[in-house]
Amino acid sequence: GVTIGESRGMSDIKEQFLLLGKIMGQEKRAGQVVGEASRRVGEVEKRVGSLRPVKVFCEVGMKPLISVAKGTFLDEMIQMAGGINIAHEARVRYPRYNREAVIEENPGVILLATMGSGLAERQKEEWHRFSQLKARIYSVDPNQICRPIPLAFAKGMEEVARRIHPEAFEQR
Repeated sequence: GVTIGESRGMSDIKEQFLLLGKIMGQEKRAGQVVGEASRRVGEVEKRVGSLRPVKVFCEVGMKPLISVAKGTFLDEMIQMAGGINIAHEARVRYPRYNREAVIEENPGVILLATMGSGLAERQKEEWHRFSQLKARIYSVDPNQICRPIPLAFAKGMEEVARRIHPEAFEQR
């Protein structure tokens, strides 16, 4: 049997997808998909590469408040999309946070990757109670950004980059 490990970044995702393609006798197709995903990721990196990085807090759990740190592909996605993940240096990959600590970090963007739109709306209200918080708050579909397959990573990264740097995606 073949076990596919947990993806910690885009290179893992590509590697595992190609391996899967090989097993399924779909090596060429898998290679095309990976190529397309890489191209799209490169596009986004070009758009945001010269912009000043924005501090981001990504919420993946609410009670308790949980974020993502280095060693997760969401952390990598935020960086590649022109953000600085404020939880990057945490000692565990899915650190617990409290709202005060987030506010102290003063992120420019808060991404709510929590299930259910009703929940996301309630979370937005929770954050808006802190008047000192200047962050733009967006809910992002976890199904869109939390799937460790190449094109989903590319699409998720595009979505995250549009939230962090909307100015990079405005029609010129």
